Amino acid sequence: MQQAIEVGCTAELRAGDIAAIMRGQFVPQLVAGIPLLELRAQLSTPRKPRTANNPLSFQIAPIDLPGENQIAFLSGIASALGEHRPGNVVAAFVDEKSLRNAGDVCEFAADLALPIVYVELGKHRSRVASRSALKIPVISVDEADVVAAYRVAFESIEKARRGAGPTIIRGIACAPQFRERSRHSHFEPDDAVLRMEQYLASRNLWTRELRTQIESAFARE
Repeated sequence: MQQAIEVGCTAELRAGDIAAIMRGQFVPQLVAGIPLLELRAQLSTPRKPRTANNPLSFQIAPIDLPGENQIAFLSGIASALGEHRPGNVVAAFVDEKSLRNAGDVCEFAADLALPIVYVELGKHRSRVASRSALKIPVISVDEADVVAAYRVAFESIEKARRGAGPTIIRGIACAPQFRERSRHSHFEPDDAVLRMEQYLASRNLWTRELRTQIESAFARE
C-alpha cells in the first residue's frame, strides 16, 4: 500500500519544504492540506497541483520528466533550496528505474550534501535492503507501515536539514510473515489504515468516537 509511505514521508515536512510528486500522486497534496474536492477534480481534469492556503504547509511541485532527467531536475531544486533557504528540504518521490539510472546525479547530490530525501516507489519485494552502488545511504521500509516510514523519514529529513546529505528511502512490500502482528489482530496485513488504528489503539489513542469524527470530516469535504 504505497499511500502509507507517502503519508509517513510527508508528515514531517514544514513551511518552506518541497514535496516533489509524480503524475497521479494525491496523498502528499492531501497531507499539505489541499481540499479533497480539488483533488477529486484533478482525477477528471488534471491540472498543476498547488500549495495549500496554509502558511504552515509545505509546497507541492509536480514533476513530469522522463528517467534520469527527473532526478537531475530534483537535485537542481535541492541545490537552489540549500543556497537560498538553508534548513529546508526536498522530499522527492521517484520511481526505482529513474533513480537506478542516475548514478552520476546521485553522486553529485552526495558530494554536495544536498538537502534532499529520495523516496523510491516501485515493486520491491525483498525484505532486506539491496546493496546500492550509489554514494547515498539506502534505507528500506515496509511500504504499508506508516509509523516505520515516519520514523525513517524523520531521521532522514533532519539529517538533510543539518547539511549532512541525502538519503534514499526505499518502499518495499514485505511478506506477511515478516510483519509484526498484534495478538488480537484479525485484519489483513496490507491494510495500512487498519494497522494504524491498531497501533493507536494499543497506546490508548484511538476510539470509535475519534473514528466517527474523522469520517464525518471527510464526508463534509
